Amino acid sequence: MKFQAEKLAYDRKRFDSLTDREKDVVILVGKGMMNKTIADTLKISEKTVQQHRGVACKKLNLINAVEIADFLRNLNLR
Repeated sequence: MKFQAEKLAYDRKRFDSLTDREKDVVILVGKGMMNKTIADTLKISEKTVQQHRGVACKKLNLINAVEIADFLRNLNLR
């Protein structure tokens, strides 16, 4: 139980380290949106989405959309 609380706090701190735009992109990735759709939704280029997604994944130590979705689900953000 204590371990779970510590991991949740650690994961929350990692998420909070993201910029607002990185959070926007990660949340939309977690909802299953493709980069092009995210770009259209946020009115930014697809290349910018890719950059934000890449930086966020490095900060969160995640590899793909499935891991992003799981991470957000654990934080109740999905």
